[in-house]
This record gives sequence, structure tokens and C-alpha cells, in this order.
Amino acid sequence: MPGQRAGRQAIRRTGPFGLLTRPGGPLWIAALGLTHVAQDGGCLHVATHRVTTYQTLEAMAAGNFFRRLAWPLLEQGNREGFDSTVIALRTQYRAGQLGWRRAVIPVGSDLVCFRALTIGTDWVALAEIANFCLQLDAQRFPISRVQLVRITDPGPYLSHR
Repeated sequence: MPGQRAGRQAIRRTGPFGLLTRPGGPLWIAALGLTHVAQDGGCLHVATHRVTTYQTLEAMAAGNFFRRLAWPLLEQGNREGFDSTVIALRTQYRAGQLGWRRAVIPVGSDLVCFRALTIGTDWVALAEIANFCLQLDAQRFPISRVQLVRITDPGPYLSHR
């Protein structure tokens, strides 16, 4: 099922002051995400991003992962518990107690090296493929079960709103 999409139209500078204008035309897709929910309740979200700074995406993925792990506390109204859990996970991460490890995942007929950050049965993984960064976010979905296919035409996924 479609899980996310983001995009923007091209922006160009015009005029003597470098004003920005948005020309008409097709939307340039900057990210596309698809979510798979397994019969046992496990969840895998696959997103592609057009990024120039892999390190920034890695830091953002780790931060979002920590917030996702603490989210049940926030849903229970425990904002203080949520904040302290996220801070504790970030502290462990910065201290090197939580780190990225190598994981090989098939993408089509290729074996792709990802960097994965795992806590319990949840994990996030990143890999650069061509001009894209592929990000996987999983809850109770073993990394050994992941086999991805390449999507060359996002049209059918974008048409489901």
C-alpha cells in the first residue's frame, strides 16, 4: 500500500534579484514510500529519497527511529517518558552503544549492502543505489525476510491517493 510520497516542482531563479519562481509542469518526485504489512502484524516501510548528504539522512533516520520506538509512551499521554526515552537512546547512540551494522538485502537480482540500526525486533536500514537513498523501517519484520523489487514506474503507486 502507498505509505508516503513527497515531491516538488522545479524552482528556478529569474530576474535581477534572483527571485524564485515555480514553473508549471509535472511534479518532480523526491520521495516515494510503500508499506508492507505481514499477516503476523509485522510492518516494513520502504522509502526512496533523492538526497545529496547521506550522513544527514542517516542522522535523521536514527532520530526518527528512536522517536518511533518511544511513540507508545506519547500515545499513553506520558510526554516526559517519551522525551526521556528518546534522549536515552540518542545518548547511547552517540556513545557508540547503538551502532549501524552491515546487512545484505536482495534488491531485484542484486545483493545490496545496507547499514542497519537494530533495537529489539525493530530496525532501520539505509543504502545508496544510483542517485537514490533507500530507507527501510521495520517493526517485528525480520531483516532476513526482506526481498525488494525495483520499481521503474511509480505511476501506479502515485495514482492511489
